[in-house]
Amino acid sequence: RKNPRWPEKDIALVDVDPVAVRSARRNARLNGLTDRCSFSTRPLHQLGQRFDVVVANIEVWVLLGLASSLAERLRPGATLILSGLLGERAPEVAARFGELGLQIDARHREKGWESLELSPKPDHPRIWATRGRLGRKARPP
Repeated sequence: RKNPRWPEKDIALVDVDPVAVRSARRNARLNGLTDRCSFSTRPLHQLGQRFDVVVANIEVWVLLGLASSLAERLRPGATLILSGLLGERAPEVAARFGELGLQIDARHREKGWESLELSPKPDHPRIWATRGRLGRKARPP
């Protein structure tokens, strides 16, 4: 099913676990997405790309450790989806990403689990306000 918010785009699937990447390849093939997908086992901080949509479904302690790397991968106006969060840990996750200049756009709850949709705060000069090389902060305009 097509999502009007995210038109047909190229997809980069990243996981440090080669078994997970093999599974992602298989799922992409089954869903007819192979021609749009690239796959990598490189750590996030080694990626030189930024993305319109980033999805992370990992344990909270890993997610908190990768928070800066995830935020750095976002383009201006991007969406970050964090899923598979235990409800009682979601506020902690939201606070950490808020410190990095992200705002909650939507929160979904079901049977003790939560997911968060976040985006860069428009007035925040953090990572997505960079110009030139990724990771170099620019002064706000």
